[in-house]
Amino acid sequence: MDFWFESHLEVRTYADVQNFEQVPLERRELPQHVYQVIESAANRFGEAVAISYFEDGEHYENKLEWTYSELLRQVTQTANFLRSNGVGRDDAVGLLLPNIPDAQAFLWGAATAGIACPINYMLEASQIASILKSSKCRVLVVLGTDSRFDIWEKVPTLLELVPELQRVVQVPPSVDWEQSAHEADIHRKVISAHAARDFDGEQLSFELAGETSIAAFFHTGGTTGKPKLAIHSHRNQIVNAWLQSRMLAMSRGHVRLCGLPIFHVNGALANGLTLFCGGATLVLSGVRGYRDPAVMRNFWNVIEHYKTNSFAAVPTMLISIMQVPVDGADISSLEFARCGTAPLSWQVAREFTQLTSVELIEGYGLSEGTSISAMNPRYGEKRVGSVGFRVPYQEMKIVRLDADGKISGDCIQGELGTVVIRGPNVISGYLEANDNESAFLADGWYNTGDLGREDADGYFWLTGRTKDLIIRGGHNIDPGMIDQVLGAHPAVAYVAAVGSPDRYTGEMPVAYVTLKPGHHVISEQLLQYAAQNIPERAAVPKAIYIIKEMPVTAVGKIYKPALRQLAMREGYISALGGMIAAYNLRVEIELTNDRPLIKIDSINISPTLHKEVTYFVGQALKTFTLDHELTFINTFGDRPA
Repeated sequence: MDFWFESHLEVRTYADVQNFEQVPLERRELPQHVYQVIESAANRFGEAVAISYFEDGEHYENKLEWTYSELLRQVTQTANFLRSNGVGRDDAVGLLLPNIPDAQAFLWGAATAGIACPINYMLEASQIASILKSSKCRVLVVLGTDSRFDIWEKVPTLLELVPELQRVVQVPPSVDWEQSAHEADIHRKVISAHAARDFDGEQLSFELAGETSIAAFFHTGGTTGKPKLAIHSHRNQIVNAWLQSRMLAMSRGHVRLCGLPIFHVNGALANGLTLFCGGATLVLSGVRGYRDPAVMRNFWNVIEHYKTNSFAAVPTMLISIMQVPVDGADISSLEFARCGTAPLSWQVAREFTQLTSVELIEGYGLSEGTSISAMNPRYGEKRVGSVGFRVPYQEMKIVRLDADGKISGDCIQGELGTVVIRGPNVISGYLEANDNESAFLADGWYNTGDLGREDADGYFWLTGRTKDLIIRGGHNIDPGMIDQVLGAHPAVAYVAAVGSPDRYTGEMPVAYVTLKPGHHVISEQLLQYAAQNIPERAAVPKAIYIIKEMPVTAVGKIYKPALRQLAMREGYISALGGMIAAYNLRVEIELTNDRPLIKIDSINISPTLHKEVTYFVGQALKTFTLDHELTFINTFGDRPA
């Protein structure tokens, strides 16, 4: 049963992926349940540190540690506790927990007793309630009162909106309820997480489900205004986590720093179960994770103190820590950094390597692929801007889709098309049957909605999205939510929200509106209306543009590509700021076969300033993922440009 603990897989070329697949997956003797992953790791690694946690970035030296034996005990107690509180094999457990060890205990304990349903605690109560109802959660686990969060304050509303909830588990129990009739009713449903300590931590009180049973629901962005729930089986999660551990050498002694929450598959699987598959150590970077400014200020000191070998990041976080001087901190333990959730600028990648002397490993993942579907090789050539090779046993290709959204053929090497995947890590579907329409194609292929190409060496390159989702720093925003709210304004005739490029978050939502005849309103009033009515704070538009006429297709549908082009231009103009006037810049977007190109003309500027203009424009745009082209134009014609 320990064959799956092999230390690592040295993928240098795509041929190594193919060679690894010569052994059928069925012969790999993988565990059939996530609980068995932790159980096997405890049996093998025992007193090795599984989780190390510090409360905040100012006091990173003060740590709490769980060995693998302790992790198993915590998960076992938690699973028995949940089962005793009515959680059956097919019942979901909602989790509103930040970056704390208890989140790991409840995540895997819930997947053992029933079905884990981690939820973004930053969502509004109405959105959380919608997820709880869709998943039919019987028990909700919530962080108690904490001045750094407003999670617990949402509980009364959630209990009103979701009367089906039978229990609310408070972690930690820190609220003194007033004995009004209403709150007394709520109080009868609230129990302390400390009660789990009274349960057996040596063995489960029930039998485990099979590998095809459901381990978790992960909510993901959708185009219907309501989050979709991706169904993760135990097999999905185990295969994907095991493959990541093999490809990245997540074995005993490796220390991984993570500040990503468990409601994101990256935080739960790429930086949780993946490490447990190899006996590595997970360092949880404070209760607020990477949102803690002190963690960012002391980042390199944290790397030195915990002798960190790798860390998980998103592009916005990389940009932040690169502004922090290393100042003599010993970061020689660092071997690589993983980056995902949004495209990465090659300039950021280059500067990070110059700063740290380690390489970034870019990858591509989605909830529907459990976590990771492709990654650059740890040991081989990393092509900046690509997402690397597909993971073993999962197929991934570029296809042409016809007008009905069906596969009409495979693309040749280098040809742009739609990315589709299938394999043991790809979900069987969404919880709501309607969400599966058009997502799953013939022969089991899943349509990712992303555009890309594959080169001759097996590297995949993503160039855009067929979906309209706006990705703000890795956070998926449904533009339909913005459209619906602004469309309800009495002065608005038509509205369309799109993503505008942003140097820090990758994209920010903006909206274009046309007004009804006879109505007058200004952008600032619409922005205020949006802030008051859009339930998801991250989805509030950065800007709202009032235009005379909405671009439409031949059949009268709003043509969003034209609006995205406008938003793209506005985003780059905003980034250039005062340079527009100082250097007489003109910004246009040129659409090529592959991707948009930012065309910037500097008109009638002295040749002595060309070097200066080139430098400052490059600095302003270096974190953007699209290429730009700067041209000096002389309209006077008396000297060459």
